[in-house]
Amino acid sequence: MESQELENRVRLIVKTCLNANEDFNSISIKDNLVDLGLDSIQGIKLLVLIEEQFEIEFFDEEYNLDYFKDIDSIITMVKKHISYYS
Repeated sequence: MESQELENRVRLIVKTCLNANEDFNSISIKDNLVDLGLDSIQGIKLLVLIEEQFEIEFFDEEYNLDYFKDIDSIITMVKKHISYYS
């Protein structure tokens, strides 16, 4: 999967979780998702959607929003698990 495709898919998932209307392409991959309005319930939804969309499973110790604080962190985690499950 190409990097831009991965980023676009992650952005769409984040946008869905935040119920955002604004153009998420203008959001930096380093912008903190909590600062953008992500709460704990949306965080759980985010983790589940990522696992479903990328057909991966996070380890129990990774169920921590610190690992998913921004789009860049999410991309890093997805890449790690895609290669783990490949």
